[in-house]
Amino acid sequence: MNDEFKILRLNKKDLGLFIKLVELLNEVFEEYHTIASEEQLKKLLTKPEFYPVVAIANNVVVGGLKPMSFPDITMIKVNYISTILP
Repeated sequence: MNDEFKILRLNKKDLGLFIKLVELLNEVFEEYHTIASEEQLKKLLTKPEFYPVVAIANNVVVGGLKPMSFPDITMIKVNYISTILP
């Protein structure tokens, strides 16, 4: 068994990993609603204030965060995708 573990900041090229992260977080938090469209997710991934991070173990997304930075506030707040996108 390979014990490789990676932490990655996602960007617009990582749509597949981002979808897996959203699905995982929906399952963990028992929020079984539909995921935003790929176009909306791509747009979100291009925002400089959005800082999604995934944890990957053995080539599987096992965790992550979807924080946003608010320029007027000196903190990072974790938001659910459903509160960010219409």
